[in-house]
Amino acid sequence: MKLKVYIWALVDFPTIIHAVNQTWPMAIGLMLSPFPVLALLIILMTANARRNSLWFMIGWFTGIIAVAMLAYFIPGLLGGNNEPTATSGWVRVAFGILLLIGANRQYGKRPKKGEVPKIPRLIARLDRVGIGSSLFTGFLLSGINVKNVMFIAGGTLTIVKAPGSLFTHAFAFIIFMLIGTTLLFLLLGAYFIYGTKSQEILFKCRMWLTQHVYSVLAGLLMFISALLFFQAWQILT
Repeated sequence: MKLKVYIWALVDFPTIIHAVNQTWPMAIGLMLSPFPVLALLIILMTANARRNSLWFMIGWFTGIIAVAMLAYFIPGLLGGNNEPTATSGWVRVAFGILLLIGANRQYGKRPKKGEVPKIPRLIARLDRVGIGSSLFTGFLLSGINVKNVMFIAGGTLTIVKAPGSLFTHAFAFIIFMLIGTTLLFLLLGAYFIYGTKSQEILFKCRMWLTQHVYSVLAGLLMFISALLFFQAWQILT
């Protein structure tokens, strides 16, 4: 009991609220990333959906935590006073430009009317994979996917900049992580609560996202780019 009271005393709730307010755009960007959603929708259509979807989520959370730890310990991203350096500002500008170019390329991949959309082979074959592949795919989509890595790293660095104890930062990061996973939680909840009754709706969601995945991705890349430019402007001015 005393330990619980001591831990809660170390958590600064005003700082947590401030950190969440600063990181929600990155958390929303992570939540709306189309390929993790599409991957989970495909897994939920398989015979071993319950087992594989849970392992996918374990991989997803493992990737998020791994990226956060790397962002925290990589030197040069924060200055001596936990302030972002000018180097990190120009890095954001460079990434923002690259992402605008990437958004244009992704938008150009949109399938023409009547054309079957092409999705990455890793995602397409998820309807016939097991535990290991589900786990690896979840990790890949959060811990290796460039867009999601940028969201997670950006959110982590923003939280670390806020004053407060390690418990305060950890609590704020957990909230950030849960917000970024909200859409996946909703899909899982629909499947686990309604079972086969949810299959028709989930299938329609899968077909729509498969058809429009590159348009959604292009919009997401533009959102990230705008966010990076805004952060760079705050750092460099």
